[in-house]
Amino acid sequence: MAPKRDRGKAGDFKTVRGMIELKAGDSLLVDYEAAITRIGKADAKRAFSRALNHEGRKAFTAIKRVLRKQTGLKAYDVNNAVKYGQATTNRLQSTIRATGRKEWLRKFGARQFKYGVRARPWNRSQRFNHAFIVKSLDGNVFINTRELNPRSGRKNAIRPLFGPSVPEEMLKDESLQTFMRSTDGLADRAAHEIRVILEGWARPGRRG
Repeated sequence: MAPKRDRGKAGDFKTVRGMIELKAGDSLLVDYEAAITRIGKADAKRAFSRALNHEGRKAFTAIKRVLRKQTGLKAYDVNNAVKYGQATTNRLQSTIRATGRKEWLRKFGARQFKYGVRARPWNRSQRFNHAFIVKSLDGNVFINTRELNPRSGRKNAIRPLFGPSVPEEMLKDESLQTFMRSTDGLADRAAHEIRVILEGWARPGRRG
């Protein structure tokens, strides 16, 4: 998937290969340069890394909640697939990374019926005619393709059925929109972190 970029008022984010990066956008970089002049480079980095992590972790929590709704997966599966990479003073950007392939259809509440299987991939109840669950193969769902099976020499080859992929879903629709909104609070949060540092300086015995 080709990288996708967008610049908010304060945040700049990039999406590529199952990962979203959040870092300071053009207007926030101006604030960052002003903060260096005001409180020094070390404290400016500390303030802005804290701001990126505060907004990044909020987005991380929100995206996991949205992905459960968007994919139909349980919290356990989403939590295993999505990880957060925090910003540091040496790396002023946070990341949300998703890993994994298309999920087995059995993870979406697959149930066997006479006509086939019903499951809820993408959180929508769907009917898979002529599909069947094989309990001896971890309860996964298959369908007869009517193609030649080289082992039996008959036209009874089967293939597994899958639902959505978390990395693909994270980079589109409501999940991506959720992350885009996370850039809105960056400037205010950075200003808050700078005030915290300045208030610390004003305390007796602190830097002033």
